[in-house]
Amino acid sequence: MQDGVEADHRASYWFPYATIWIVPLGAFLSAVPERNRLLLDASLVMGLATLVTNKPYLGLARETWDPILLGVLLIGGAMALRRWLAGGAGGMRGGFTARRILRSDDDALALAGLATAFRDAPAGAHHDAPPPDPFAGGRSGGGGASGSY
Repeated sequence: MQDGVEADHRASYWFPYATIWIVPLGAFLSAVPERNRLLLDASLVMGLATLVTNKPYLGLARETWDPILLGVLLIGGAMALRRWLAGGAGGMRGGFTARRILRSDDDALALAGLATAFRDAPAGAHHDAPPPDPFAGGRSGGGGASGSY
């Protein structure tokens, strides 16, 4: 009886884990032949979210250097894909190219850059009250040695 319960627990744990990897992969494999840009972008975002949330699901501790490794992985993957695409006949492979051919690509990059300007400011970056006068208070020459804080 114990083995059946344990097998059910393993299946109910690993099936969703496998599914969160299969869904972005399936969307990506469906988007490429159809050249569906929206589905391709969505599958890449889903895949990135799956990759980022992978360690906690496996019970592994997050490290401070995880974002650095993710950035290196993404940059390396983009460079490899760009070189592979540019190495084809006419800088294309299967109708895909690494060169920007649409104005909308420039607009999307500008929009992404604009979105970074709206991130939250660090704590304490904005003050409503004016800064205190450094020479106010104190009795010994105005240095503030006996003033209150």
